Amino acid sequence: MNKSDGPERMCIGCGRRAAQGELVRFFLDEESSPPGVVRSSPGARTGRGAYLCADGGCLDLALRSKGFSRTFRRPVDIERNSLLDGLEEANRKPREKIGR
Repeated sequence: MNKSDGPERMCIGCGRRAAQGELVRFFLDEESSPPGVVRSSPGARTGRGAYLCADGGCLDLALRSKGFSRTFRRPVDIERNSLLDGLEEANRKPREKIGR
């Protein structure tokens, strides 16, 4: 990775470091009751985010290691199927190049 690739982030499942645009971002939706984890669309939210590689294996690792709770610094409500849907949707859409 070089400077032109943009910010670097780490997958909370496998720990791989990659350019931000290569990973799928999730955020804590505090407006829902109880607060839950949802996939973020590019540029939609600011603030603390959790990043995953775009495969289901990293999601399972993150769930087993409580990676979402650790990233958001609090217990969170997680619906695995909803997160899998978010990963599948991210895989169908072409990745946007993030640059300034």
